[in-house]
Amino acid sequence: MERRRGAVRGRRRLYSMVTLVVAGFALVALPLLVAVIGGSVYLDRLTRRSEQLVRDSVILVRQGQALETQLLQMERNARQYRILGRGELIGLYQERHTQLIGTLDSLVSVSLDPGAADARQDLRAIAESVTGAVEAADPSSESLTAALERFARMRELATEIAGAADSAIRTELDSLEVESSRVREFLFWLTVTLVPITIALTVLFAWLILRPIGRLGRAIRSLGAVEPSAPIAVGGPPEILDLGEELERLRVRLDRSEAEKNRFLRHMSHELKTPLSAIREGTELIADGAVGADSPAHREIVDILRGSSVELQELIENLLVLSARDLSRKPEHIDPAALIDEAIARHRLAISRARLEVERQADARGFEGFRSLLQSAVSNLIGNAIRFSPEGGALHVRARRRGQRLIIEVADEGPGIPPGERPHVFEPFFQGDGSPQGHVRGTGVGLSVVRDCARAHDGRVEIVDGEYPGAHIRMTLYAQQRPRIGGSE
Repeated sequence: MERRRGAVRGRRRLYSMVTLVVAGFALVALPLLVAVIGGSVYLDRLTRRSEQLVRDSVILVRQGQALETQLLQMERNARQYRILGRGELIGLYQERHTQLIGTLDSLVSVSLDPGAADARQDLRAIAESVTGAVEAADPSSESLTAALERFARMRELATEIAGAADSAIRTELDSLEVESSRVREFLFWLTVTLVPITIALTVLFAWLILRPIGRLGRAIRSLGAVEPSAPIAVGGPPEILDLGEELERLRVRLDRSEAEKNRFLRHMSHELKTPLSAIREGTELIADGAVGADSPAHREIVDILRGSSVELQELIENLLVLSARDLSRKPEHIDPAALIDEAIARHRLAISRARLEVERQADARGFEGFRSLLQSAVSNLIGNAIRFSPEGGALHVRARRRGQRLIIEVADEGPGIPPGERPHVFEPFFQGDGSPQGHVRGTGVGLSVVRDCARAHDGRVEIVDGEYPGAHIRMTLYAQQRPRIGGSE
């Protein structure tokens, strides 16, 4: 079972809201990213080819013009040498020849092949042979005249090279246009394909994220419904599951509070009627003159009226404390010894009737706390101890300071609190099976006031064993330094 729960929690971690949102954004962005990368790759390829075409075209045009210019100058220098016979013209001719060879070599390095390799080789070979004839022949020789006639062929070859370059440029331009058209078509179909996928993924992840949130909203709205709410079970990522579990706990607490309120109304209607009925019946007997003054019956009725009024007063005070426990209070300076004395004096009549001996120990150092709550709590502890104390027994009340803490303890010599009732004695309206029927009967509210007083002072209340034979209740409180809101959880 534990292993299966661990596996379920592992799946929940994988299916968390953060994972879902991140995965949704990633998958929705993935098609767009593919389109952007694909388009970038194709555009980069086209850009590089275009740049290369521009560079090669510029080189071919310039070198073609240079070929024509260099051939023209070589022919002019050779003819001038034939006519004038001056040796420096041979030097100029050789310089132009060297430039021509360099131009032909640069054409070979161009990545855009003009498709005229044979023409370049023929032009180079003719230029070499003519140069050799010019350098070796006499200006008036027939061999120089024959060499000069070969310039016409070299011009034809230069024109052929230029034409091949133009043709290669046009071919590359056509290829680029076809490639560009292919890229546009690719991007179009990529967009047509990826846009529906992106929309579908967006809808899917929106549904996966919003569906549990919608369930959560319906669950929250159901808490305020008039009819009883059904158990809340919200599926989805673990964050939503945790919120659903918290809502279920809240629903259970609301249902419990509603049941407790109904039980409170039923209980209070019964508890308030009991002393009121006794008071009404007693006053009617006295008013009718059915009993004589100072007779035993008269004294019995007076005791009933006094006990019922004390019970009614205690019940109303505790209910007022319970109803006001969530109101803001300001801490006051409290004298623990005076507080204990006031609480004991309040129960002096019941103590005398039960012939109880009070053992009191109180620290006189001041304490910062909520006076009204503390008065009610100590009074309830003492009243509860009186109800359970045997006649002629002892009542132990102790208050001592420990730094910022105030520890108040009340113990009796009664039967104590059974182990089965201890988890519930501090709950409102709980009355154990062993509740006494003597002196003044309890209402089940007093110890819940004690618990709320401890919580309002950031403290605790506990049942202590071993020191006294009866019930021993210890309340530990912490001094308050600023206003706070008291109340139970």
